[in-house]
Amino acid sequence: MNNLFAYLSKKIAMPNNVLLKCLSWNGEQGWIACGGENGLLKVLKLEAPSKSGKDLSKTSGSSLLSMNQTLEGHKNQVMVVTWNEGYKKLTTSDQNGLIIVWMLHKGMWFEEMINNRNKSFVKDMKWTADGQKICIVYEDGAVIVGSVDGNRLWGKELNLQLAKVQWSPDARVILFCTTHGECHIYDSNGNAVSKLSTKQLQGGGLSNYIVGIDWYTGREGIPQDYEIPVLALCTDTGRVQLMKHENDDQPIIVDTKMKVNGIKWNPAGTVLAVFGQQHVATEPGPSSVVSFYSNMGYHWKTLRVPGAGISSLSWEGSGLRVSMAVDSFMYFANIKPPVPWGYMNGTMVYAYHRPERSDHCLTFWHIERGERIIKFMKRFLGVMACNQYCVILTRNHEAEHSSVLLCNSIGSPIETKVIPFEGEFLSISNTFIVVTSKTMVYIWNFKERATKNGSGTNSGSENIRSLLEDESTFHIDDKPSRSYNKTQISDKKTTNPISCICVSDSILLIGRENGTIHKYSLPHLKKEGSKSINGKPVKITMNCKSNTAASIDVHGLFKVFSIQSERNVLDKTGNKSTLLLERKDVWDMKWSSDDPNLLAVMEKNRMYVFRNFQPEEPITSTADLCHFDNLEIKSVKIDELLKSPDTPHFELVVDHHTKALRDVQEVLNRASITDAYSFIMDNSHPRLWKLLAEHSLQNLNFVMADKAFVQCADFHGIQFVKQLQSLDNKKLQQAEVCVFFKKFNEAERIYLECERPDLAIDLRMKFGNWFKVEKLLQNGGGNDEMLIQSWNKMGDYYSDRQMLTKAVQYYAQAKNTEQLIECLYSLEDYSALTKLIHTLPEGHDLLQTIGAKLMSVGICNDAVKAFVKSSNINLAIDCCVTLNQWQNAIRLAENHNIQHIEELLIEYANKQIESHKYSQAIELFRKARKHNESARLLLKVAKAETEKMSDTRKAKKLYVLCALELDAMKSSTLSDSAASSPMRGAGQVLNGLLSMDIGMDYANGNPWKGAEALHYWNLAHKYLYDGDLDGAMRVAMLLTDYEGILKAREIYSLLALTAFYNRYYHQTSKAFMKLESLDEISEIDKQAYSDIAMSIFTTHRPTDPKKLRNQGERRHVAPSMKDDAAKNKEICVASGRVIRDSKWKRCGTCKHPLLLAELHQRAHCPLCHASLVSNTTPQKSQNIGLNSSYAPLGDEEVQGEEEDPRFKNLFSALN
Repeated sequence: MNNLFAYLSKKIAMPNNVLLKCLSWNGEQGWIACGGENGLLKVLKLEAPSKSGKDLSKTSGSSLLSMNQTLEGHKNQVMVVTWNEGYKKLTTSDQNGLIIVWMLHKGMWFEEMINNRNKSFVKDMKWTADGQKICIVYEDGAVIVGSVDGNRLWGKELNLQLAKVQWSPDARVILFCTTHGECHIYDSNGNAVSKLSTKQLQGGGLSNYIVGIDWYTGREGIPQDYEIPVLALCTDTGRVQLMKHENDDQPIIVDTKMKVNGIKWNPAGTVLAVFGQQHVATEPGPSSVVSFYSNMGYHWKTLRVPGAGISSLSWEGSGLRVSMAVDSFMYFANIKPPVPWGYMNGTMVYAYHRPERSDHCLTFWHIERGERIIKFMKRFLGVMACNQYCVILTRNHEAEHSSVLLCNSIGSPIETKVIPFEGEFLSISNTFIVVTSKTMVYIWNFKERATKNGSGTNSGSENIRSLLEDESTFHIDDKPSRSYNKTQISDKKTTNPISCICVSDSILLIGRENGTIHKYSLPHLKKEGSKSINGKPVKITMNCKSNTAASIDVHGLFKVFSIQSERNVLDKTGNKSTLLLERKDVWDMKWSSDDPNLLAVMEKNRMYVFRNFQPEEPITSTADLCHFDNLEIKSVKIDELLKSPDTPHFELVVDHHTKALRDVQEVLNRASITDAYSFIMDNSHPRLWKLLAEHSLQNLNFVMADKAFVQCADFHGIQFVKQLQSLDNKKLQQAEVCVFFKKFNEAERIYLECERPDLAIDLRMKFGNWFKVEKLLQNGGGNDEMLIQSWNKMGDYYSDRQMLTKAVQYYAQAKNTEQLIECLYSLEDYSALTKLIHTLPEGHDLLQTIGAKLMSVGICNDAVKAFVKSSNINLAIDCCVTLNQWQNAIRLAENHNIQHIEELLIEYANKQIESHKYSQAIELFRKARKHNESARLLLKVAKAETEKMSDTRKAKKLYVLCALELDAMKSSTLSDSAASSPMRGAGQVLNGLLSMDIGMDYANGNPWKGAEALHYWNLAHKYLYDGDLDGAMRVAMLLTDYEGILKAREIYSLLALTAFYNRYYHQTSKAFMKLESLDEISEIDKQAYSDIAMSIFTTHRPTDPKKLRNQGERRHVAPSMKDDAAKNKEICVASGRVIRDSKWKRCGTCKHPLLLAELHQRAHCPLCHASLVSNTTPQKSQNIGLNSSYAPLGDEEVQGEEEDPRFKNLFSALN
């Protein structure tokens, strides 16, 4: 994966060789404050790089100072300088304890506040991240916390020898470091909280003086998908402790093997700079160095700095430069941070972190088209790319596991693998993906998997498969294994961890921290040798033939060496190997993909191209190398891109030509073509020959063009030259050459000048520019058929881009009804789609297509019209059935003599019954005029509701509807019989009606009888709740005739209750006797009834009164309850009374009698709810007429046709 690189770029000398002691770089405004001996205090500002896209290094290496002000106020050595970036203030302190706060006014710095304690000098001072507070610590243990406006918030004398102070990012905690290696935690009010554990910082009994502490402020966000260290402490012995928070009990300890002067996080909190001195084997004494570590403790880079020692270091706000105080100089170094990115076939993939999100944003940017595809990845670790694939490495949910995701150039995942260790290094070639940790190696042959999944195999591929499995893993100190077993992953440590890897289609190189590079052959996975480069390698690459490798070590040393075994370079000892090339301060390199002798190298702010290890003239650039092919180097300005990663622009991509390519272009422009041919012969390359061929074609020099195409083995170019030579018109030759160079407008102009519009049309048609074709055709070229074709193609163009409104216009012009239908359907323009029905002739195939589309959106009538016009009645009927338009289906079937419609309805109804959708089934039977079937189903549902007795009103309505269906069946039968045979006798008709009633159990299943039972049940309860005990008991006695419909227990329980409250104890006794004799009642319930009866009849005698009592009002009732319950008398369904006079009428629907005195202005029959039409003079046994509509089965009146709305209400209740 990508590494960090750094190199020195600028040096500024202090006047009079005054030694610098401290410096600080303002991250927001760019000011640099530096202090030193003799009270030296300066504020500098480098010229900002232009925003025109120029490289940053061009100004950083030789930039001028836009500000250079010396601040006077200190007389002694300035010890500490710190910025308050939010309020644009500078705070400084000297050796005598004098503190000065400086402010900016009209471009100059002036004193704002001065404070001098005169007891001790300041060891350290820090502002909070928001700039509201400052904490000042003195050597004698005094602590002062003040506000930004100069007020003292609190002060405290600590019995400690203080050395450093640090605020937490949220300003709630203060850390105080002592000269004895201790770190104390206090809250923001100065109260002691705890002591930070620094035991692991102790090393071998040496000094434990804490020389550096830094807590990342989090201003650029912290990924929360996994915790990372943000707090760093360091002792002068070089041990660094990285912690996630102040209470982290499992910190990361790093031994830098340096004498450290201080540490500093970069603005993003991803890189920790540790500066001090280190002994180097090649130097006699200690060297000043800066070591860069990741936030997880990985060592990226060590930068050597001239001078006796680095006293202070600070980062630029962008994180791309650091400034260092070294002796009497200020050094600047450019930093190339480790950015995860890759390049594949014109697409760049890069990852970055958005402060507002907890995950990483992965962007796939197609450079030429400018298209971006964004993916968000949690627990992201790295990304690499090669040709048409990229591989993404993420941390898995499981501890110490990783996921390897193979993607294409648009970010679509192809395959994922899970490896049982956390990967740190990643490499990909056209065939292999390699992931390693510090000790484990995982190899995935992803191309082999694609071969196995393919259809074709051969013996050669079978042999390759036997050499290497799809996946293999091994420990770096063990013998390589060609097998893969997740359960046998070695956990042993190594003293020589892996530092970098590189893989090609045949070779795997693994670099280790001691400078050894191991070579493994693929696919055999056999170790072939090792090489030592005397330095920890951090990056390795191989040329296109995998016979030469280049490496960059931790110090920026670049080395090229051969890896050919036959040259005895990679022997086991490594003593006989020789380097082919060596350079310093190199941070990137890229081999040419088509020439093994070409290599591009980034050295500081210059790019060198080496041909046969000889450098060409350098090119000024700091862009990262993407691709090297055809003598052209593509690079991208990653640093500039990440400043606005959401809006990448093409100017960030830079193409450079090699010297050979530039020279050939110059020779072709200035010298003769013969000279160019000679020059290319001496510097042969396919790209140069192709350039010569193109130049020859432009000059119509076909002989030279043919030679050049032959040299670069371009068969199509040779054929093209022959084709041009066969043309006898130079104008046409020029036009064909313009086409070859994709100058289509110029070629079209020449064709038209030659009066060959046909060739211009063919040109535009060949390349699919149908808009130009239409224009040429309308100007007089071609014919109508070609014009229609162009309109169709233009319609296709807009249709593919979902611009359907424009597509409709062109399809309509081309009379392409088929595509027009598709566009109108996608636009949901169903009115226009319906109009097409009238434009098509009868029987046209597209009518069925229109009908199907209209049917899919529920437009039944127009769909039926389309199907009927297409002469497909069956589809029209199926449409009606699908959309539940059964009346239309029946009408169509009748009009076209279709016989199977009723069978279809019945079949559909049976499916509804199987799904327990009884309401839909009943409706289907009714619409199919299967009244007998609907009555049977209604009777079944009514019986089920009656059995539950949860809603007796609903059960009654079901019985009524069942009876009405039977009446409709009989009426239909009589009508059909009369219509079919007017001379048919009444007996024959009666026999037909009786045959329809077969299977209907009238003893227990007569629907009118069921309706009567539930009607009287409800009426008895109404009387009971209204306080009419006589009426309640009278109706309850009528229920004894309905034991087959209602449960006997329910009937006699109601009768016992009403008789008891009405004081008819004899009837009460008879009811209890009946209850106690029922077989369906358990013994426990019988005993309960017996106990109730005993409690009643020990108090009351079982006798009835002779007459009904008047309860405060005169009642017109029968003198005897026995007479009221007479079975041979007509019973009024409105009151349950026996009809004794002539003032009564009969309902014309249910044929039940009604006393006129009990109607009380009612408009509907209380039993069947049919509306009643009164006659002028009531007569005995006169039936009250019914209109064609039924009243609702509720409390309101509804008028309707034969399709009774009561069924819909009922059906919704059933569901």
